[in-house]
Amino acid sequence: MKKSLLILASLCTANAFGAVLFADDFEGRTLGVLGGQLPWDAFSDVQYVVQNSVVAGGAQAVQVDMSAVANGSRWGWPNLSPEYDTAASAEKLVICQVEILHTTGSGMTFGIDCYQASPFARVGAMRVLNTDGTIQFVTGTTATPSTTTIAADSWNRFYVIADFGHNRMVGFVNGKLVDVTAAFVGTPTKVGDMDFYTTKATGGTGTGFFDNYSVSSAKDVCFGFNVLEGELFDGDERSFLTSDDNGLAIFNDPSTLAASIEFMGLTSQVAPNTVTWTLEASVARPGLQQELAMKNQLSGIYQVVGGSVATTFDSVSSVTVNGGTYVGAEGQIASRVRWSPINDEDPSQDGWLHTVDQSAYTTP
Repeated sequence: MKKSLLILASLCTANAFGAVLFADDFEGRTLGVLGGQLPWDAFSDVQYVVQNSVVAGGAQAVQVDMSAVANGSRWGWPNLSPEYDTAASAEKLVICQVEILHTTGSGMTFGIDCYQASPFARVGAMRVLNTDGTIQFVTGTTATPSTTTIAADSWNRFYVIADFGHNRMVGFVNGKLVDVTAAFVGTPTKVGDMDFYTTKATGGTGTGFFDNYSVSSAKDVCFGFNVLEGELFDGDERSFLTSDDNGLAIFNDPSTLAASIEFMGLTSQVAPNTVTWTLEASVARPGLQQELAMKNQLSGIYQVVGGSVATTFDSVSSVTVNGGTYVGAEGQIASRVRWSPINDEDPSQDGWLHTVDQSAYTTP
């Protein structure tokens, strides 16, 4: 199959972490074959169709219908110009965000393929196997499974990151960091296709859906989180990408009365001198302290880097630390916020909320 290069540029509006290069929620599309509905390339495989029966949001999404295919792989991609040259930009992370739903079945794989522009070749991919929901990364033609799994018959949020600073593919799913990565094939600098990808083995069953697709560039991102103490009440990773009063909220642990969240991200910068963590947060009752810690990437241990009295209104805390200590060799960054009562008096209530409106990393 001859494929044109995906050229990602024009729609350079700002988002939470960089510039949006291309985005499509498929709401304005004609029902039927996606390929040929510009800028979706006419050479895209006809199995990708716009439909209105299964959607993540809005009224329309894309289905890949492989029912008439005995076996094989199919792609769909937009085609814009000019290509995105990471060598000419400080924003060397190219991020494909997409929601994917795979139905119960077996023998099929759905995901995103990243292609370099010249020479034209796949440099990496992130996919889900519908047999058991395993997320895998692909280097060339070699697939490496992770321990990350997702549920069938529900929408899952994929963040497929081509890191041109460290020449590797990294991924998050539903706010969780996938525990494997994939090295690029070669050392590409210009972004080619970020494709919809589907493959079917002989006898494979099931189908897949794609919605809310976008490609963005960034220098630094913070996409992952884990609740370490307490219980998630509301929100997900989308809740702390921007300062918009729509935060990630957790209750305290009923025994320790503390609450803590770990955040994870990365930078495309190689060996930055410093990294700054900015946190906007609030609590629902007075009398709590807020402790900020960052993970020492040399020792693997969290070290306290700041603290204050927590406020009942959104307040911004910012700490700048040594990049050589707190940024890993492959650009990884992790931080932790922990809230606890200032004194041990019995609280007047059993539980209270701790809300993070934004968590962001920046490097020089």
